[in-house]
Amino acid sequence: MTRTVIRGALRAVAVVGVLLAALVAAGGVGAAGARADGPVALPSDGQVLDRVGALRARRPEVADALDRLAVARGIRLFVVYVRDFSGRSARAWADATAERNGLGRDDVLLAVATHDRRYGWAAAPGGPLTRESLDEVARTAVEPALRHHDWAGAAIGAAGGCGAVLAGRPVPVPEITPGPVDPGGPRASSASDLVLPVAVVGGAVAIGAYSWSRRRRRAATRTTPGGDGPGRARPAADPEER
Repeated sequence: MTRTVIRGALRAVAVVGVLLAALVAAGGVGAAGARADGPVALPSDGQVLDRVGALRARRPEVADALDRLAVARGIRLFVVYVRDFSGRSARAWADATAERNGLGRDDVLLAVATHDRRYGWAAAPGGPLTRESLDEVARTAVEPALRHHDWAGAAIGAAGGCGAVLAGRPVPVPEITPGPVDPGGPRASSASDLVLPVAVVGGAVAIGAYSWSRRRRRAATRTTPGGDGPGRARPAADPEER
């Protein structure tokens, strides 16, 4: 019986070891997914980067609005959706991303952090769109959309607003179509956060089995064959009572 218990304890320890190895391996992937969003590389085949799934089925609408602005006014508006700005200010994050991608005089970047509910512009100094005109576009066409989680509407409103400013027209107020509240979602716990609880449980199983087997052995050494009846053991005399 004792050998069976020991073998069971060893199996439990082995299972715990396998679980810990799997969790550590998964933790590397989970930690990579859980990192904050630093300045990103923009796509080479388009002007939209959606890292949180904010646009969903409305991505073609956004692409069409950006294409119309490029054709009509020669302005490339890039739109990026991330979960957060990795502790930077929205403007600093947008400027760093624009610099990383070498955006030029006729390029504008709108960066949106869906979980943090923040946005930022980046535009080259001396370009056709000034900081003041971008602020006007934001107040009228971008912020109302973001306030109602209309992530696609923010990009469409930005494109329409930039085109209106360049044409000398008032910035149009967009129609609002609410989208997912928090497409980036909360940060998932890293798998490494589960290592300690699993280790504790596995250790408790092994220690419990070992302690139980020791008690069985002690009980065996304190009994003698025979006794008061068939199959019963009589306690040995305590040395202090002799």
